[in-house]
Amino acid sequence: MVSVYLNHLLIFVDQDTYASLAACSFLNGAFAPSERRQTIDEANSAHWTGHYFYGNCTYFEFMEPGATTWRPIDGVAFGVDEEGSGPIVCKQLGDTTGLEIMSYLRTRQDKDGDIPWFDMIEYSRPDTTGLISWVMAYDARFLERWEPQLPPASAGCRRKDVLDRYRARLGWNGKSGLFGDITELTVALVEEQGALFRRELSAYGYRISETTTGYSANGPDISIHVDTSISENKVGIQQFTLALNRPKSGAGVYRYGSSCELSFKDDLTAVWKFF
Repeated sequence: MVSVYLNHLLIFVDQDTYASLAACSFLNGAFAPSERRQTIDEANSAHWTGHYFYGNCTYFEFMEPGATTWRPIDGVAFGVDEEGSGPIVCKQLGDTTGLEIMSYLRTRQDKDGDIPWFDMIEYSRPDTTGLISWVMAYDARFLERWEPQLPPASAGCRRKDVLDRYRARLGWNGKSGLFGDITELTVALVEEQGALFRRELSAYGYRISETTTGYSANGPDISIHVDTSISENKVGIQQFTLALNRPKSGAGVYRYGSSCELSFKDDLTAVWKFF
């Protein structure tokens, strides 16, 4: 079975919260390599803008309100590190869920035209879903053609290879912020959607265990807790935990708008909470 890891989280917040996050000098300095980025995928008639924070192998992005071609809905992107493993994951997912699985190439617009970026593996969901999820299998041609003068010298398709290139482009070559990687995630879903997400996680080989409010799923690099006891108007990403590269000094709690809070703990972790 192919190992399926976390790639990144996609989070929607209100306009005031987004502006507060984007303007924070700490977040956009010592915390992590970061950028506001507009991405255009002409081949799939898609575009989006968000504020990105890059870790070692995982990252997260806050979406700019009104700047996506889909409705505001949180997302969990999984990823694979082995070249050619996309079709295997497709089969695993289809066999376990019984659903029709779609796989198509995402491209990224560059000065020389569209560049093959990654294969996107997903399945259809109802319009009322409270969370979207998919698997990203990076195309080996992406790092060969996008900013090839930057590290790493050997173009690959691992998550770390791609994030090394992203960080180098921002002037962070060989350096890191406080943010290491995302290690734990809590989402809330209505019962039917939670059951579907459970089948998906099982397809990836995640170990499922029951909890008092739903279930937990443990993967190779992430623990996901799913709360199916919550009301429908509170679905989506509730919080996530970060492993830190080094201890944080000074202030321990940062509040952004009315929607979220970042708190640093004494055990080289930090927690983002959303209200």
